[in-house]
Amino acid sequence: MSWYNTPTSQSGDSRGEEQKDFITKIVGVTFENRQENIKKIRAGETILLIREPNNPYDENAIAVKTRSGLSLGHISRESAFELAPRLDRLGHSLEGKVLAVTGGDKGRSYGVNISFSIP
Repeated sequence: MSWYNTPTSQSGDSRGEEQKDFITKIVGVTFENRQENIKKIRAGETILLIREPNNPYDENAIAVKTRSGLSLGHISRESAFELAPRLDRLGHSLEGKVLAVTGGDKGRSYGVNISFSIP
C-alpha cells in the first residue's frame, strides 16, 4: 500500500486538516465468487471499505464491497492493522474509488487497485 498526505479543508475553512490518501490493491479476490463480482466493476466506480471486527481470520479486517454489496475482497492484513483504528474512530464505512481492474487475460485472475482518503 502506498499513501501520501494531502492537506484539505472543510466547509471553506482555511485551516488545513491533514488527510492521508491511500492507493492499494485488494487481497482475497479469488475467494467466495469474487472473480465474478470483479468482472462487473469498472474504473471510477465507488467502493465501500467496511470494518469487520468480528472476522474470524483478522480482528482488524476491512472488507471492500461495491455500493450494491458485492464482495470484492479485503485490505491486506498489514494495511488493515494500521487503518482499522482510524475507521473505528470514524464510526462508519468509507468510500473509495476503483482505479483499475487488472488481469483476467490469458487465464490470469482479476485484481483490483483502489484509492481512498482517510483523516
